[in-house]
Amino acid sequence: MERKFRVVIVVVGLIFVFIIVSQINNLFYNKTSKKYVEKTYNMELKTSYKHGKSYIFSGIENNTNKKIHVIHLFDFGEYTVYEDEGINKLQAIRIAEDANIDVDSILLIFKYPYDEPNDIKDCLYWVFNRKDGEDQPDTIYISFKDGIINEKANF
Repeated sequence: MERKFRVVIVVVGLIFVFIIVSQINNLFYNKTSKKYVEKTYNMELKTSYKHGKSYIFSGIENNTNKKIHVIHLFDFGEYTVYEDEGINKLQAIRIAEDANIDVDSILLIFKYPYDEPNDIKDCLYWVFNRKDGEDQPDTIYISFKDGIINEKANF
């Protein structure tokens, strides 16, 4: 009888742990829905990108008409970065063109690992795919914070 009771307690405990973990997971994924982001950050969403368990949403804030990036990191939380706090998309394209890089596509990505005391802008990069050259690297990284070109993913 005691053994059955212990087994029941363990099974019930495991079920509660599973429910709690599922709820925590659901809280994160509910916050990464497009409707949630538009409503919470009062913005018109233009693009969204998933990178692992992290998301980057980009759009225009309704009150200020500023371009904004909302970053949801599964392990660290939510961050907002305005495009005028760093190199914007057009500036990144011009930096690439000035370096004779023929750009095919561009995307803002987040670099791992992120140590929380650091500035989130240190971890953001504009990523380009080249149109040209077989002897050139396919992907170029331009730092969001300072516009420095990295031809390797050395992070």
